[in-house]
Amino acid sequence: MARVLGSLVVLAGIAACSHPSPPQPDEVSPMNKIDSSSEAIHATLRVTGSGTPELAVHWQIHNQGQETAHVLHGSRMPYLLLEDERTLVVLHGVNPPDPDIDYNVIEIPTTRALAPGQSLTGTVPLVPLVLRHHFEQERAPRPMSGDLQVVFEVGWTRAPIEEQERHTLNIQAVLDRQIRARSAPVTVTLP
Repeated sequence: MARVLGSLVVLAGIAACSHPSPPQPDEVSPMNKIDSSSEAIHATLRVTGSGTPELAVHWQIHNQGQETAHVLHGSRMPYLLLEDERTLVVLHGVNPPDPDIDYNVIEIPTTRALAPGQSLTGTVPLVPLVLRHHFEQERAPRPMSGDLQVVFEVGWTRAPIEEQERHTLNIQAVLDRQIRARSAPVTVTLP
């Protein structure tokens, strides 16, 4: 993978806040192809302001490889998912749909090319914590306090998904192409 794609580095920072994860369903099914330990993909997370109402996630995706990476991209990303009761996943990618829900329309995301040496950055406020994933968003903030583990994940592909290709794909095809890099967990204290 390192020879094909190079290295994609994910850096994320969290500025104080309290919050859990995704909308319904509360638990997110495991995602495929998470690659957090190979030489090709490196993900790290840093936390500031734990325990304060200003908690926010500051993230950066950096391609330090020699090949272009294609990062899944959408105006609603990143998403905030509860992986379990005490693990929040900040996901810049796509999660699998709930197999028990019949969705009317499923958005197929495009990708954003990230050339070698380029970065993509952003901030996600966690207060109030409103969980959301690719298919749904909670309407009310999720009340949570105490310690919570937070991880940042980025979904990317080896080849682009372009606007003109979206109508030819279904969500399973996107999930099959997606590779996810995951940071080590960081514990934050929610106010």
